[in-house]
Amino acid sequence: YQQRRRVAAFGALGASSGISFACGPIVCGYLLDHVGWRIAFASLGLLALLILLCSVIIPASENKRAAIAFDTPGFLLGTLGLFLTIFGILRIPVWGLVMPFDPAVSVLGLSPAPFVILCGLMVLMMMLRWERHFEATTGHALLPAVFLKTRLVRHGLYLTGWIFFAYSSAIFTVVSFAQIVKSVSAMETGLLILPFAICLAACSLGLPLFIQQRNPRRQCQMGLTAGIAGALVAAAALHVTGFTPVLMASGLCLIGAGMGTIAANAPILVTTGAGNRHAEQSGGVQAASRDIGQALGMALISTVMLTVLTFLMKYQVQHDPAMGLAARQAIGHLTFIPWTSDRTFHQLIQTQNLAPGDLSGLLQHYQQSRMLSARYGLLAMAIVTSLLLIRLRHLPKSS
Repeated sequence: YQQRRRVAAFGALGASSGISFACGPIVCGYLLDHVGWRIAFASLGLLALLILLCSVIIPASENKRAAIAFDTPGFLLGTLGLFLTIFGILRIPVWGLVMPFDPAVSVLGLSPAPFVILCGLMVLMMMLRWERHFEATTGHALLPAVFLKTRLVRHGLYLTGWIFFAYSSAIFTVVSFAQIVKSVSAMETGLLILPFAICLAACSLGLPLFIQQRNPRRQCQMGLTAGIAGALVAAAALHVTGFTPVLMASGLCLIGAGMGTIAANAPILVTTGAGNRHAEQSGGVQAASRDIGQALGMALISTVMLTVLTFLMKYQVQHDPAMGLAARQAIGHLTFIPWTSDRTFHQLIQTQNLAPGDLSGLLQHYQQSRMLSARYGLLAMAIVTSLLLIRLRHLPKSS
C-alpha cells in the first residue's frame, strides 16, 4: 500500500490490537471463571492452530527478488541478546534492581538482573558490529544501518515501544490493584479495561480515515499527552479499599486513545524513514521494539511498586508511636514487602506472634502503602512518557 491506503492499513493493524485487548480478557476471563485455566489455555491453542491453518490464504509477495543468504550468525546473536536483555529486565521485580531481594540468589552480593542485562547488551553490541560487516559484504542485513542512523526510524521505533510500554505498565497496575484489592473476577477485569480497548481501536482506525492532512508531530504529541493525563487520572481513581469506577474508566480511555493515536503514526514513521527498500523488513524490528517496550513497562512498574511499598511500609511502621517494638522489628527485618492481598499479608504477619492491636495497625499501614505504591507506579509511567514527549519534539509535521 502507498500513501493514504498505507496509513489506513497501519491504522487497521492498531485497531486489531484494540479488538484483541477487548475480546481477549472478556472471553478468557469468562472461561477462567467458569471452566478453569486448562480450558482457557486450550482455547488459545486452538485459536493459534486456526490462525496457522488460515495463513495458507495469505497471498505471496508481488515483489520478486533474488534469493539471498540467511544471516545465521546475526540471527543467533540477535536472538540471544534480546533474550538475555528482556529476561533480565523481567527478573528485576523478582531478583531486585541492585540489591538482591533474596540473598541466596545473588552475584557478588548484588542482584543477578543487571549482570544478565549487561550480558544481553554486550551480545547485542556484537550483533551490531557483525551486521555492519555483513551488510558491507553482502549488501543486506537483518538490521540495516538505516534503521539506526535515520532519526525518523528511531523516533518511530521509540513510539512503537511506548505503545506496549504503556499497555504493560498501566494495565498491569490497574488489573493488579483491582484483582488484589477489590477481588474482582477475571471477567469483571475484562469489562474494566473494555473502555481502554474501545478507545484504542477507535483512534487507531478513525484518525487515518477522518483526518485528511496528517501532522505526525501534533498527533504523536497529543497521543503522548493523553497517555500522561490518563495515567494521572487513573492514579487519582485509586483509594485504600478500591477505586472510583468513573475516574478509572476515564483514565483508561485516555490511555487507550493515546496508544491508538501513536499506533496510527509510529509504523508510518518507520516505513517512511526506512524507504521502500527496507520498509518490508521493518516489521521484525518493530516487533522487537514492542517486546522491549513491554518488558521495560513490566519491569519499571513492578520495581517501583515493590520499592515504594517496602519503603513506605517500613517508614510508617517505624514512625508510628502506637506500634510495638516487636512489630517494628518484624517489618524491619523483611528484605522487601510483598505486593499481595490483605488476607495473604495478614497470614504473613500472623507468624510473628504480634499483639492484636499491632496486627490491625500493620494491616492499615499496608493498605495505605499498597495504594500509594500503585499511584507511584502510574506516576512513573507518566514521567517516562513525558521524557519521550520531550525527546520527540523534532518529529516532522508531515510524512
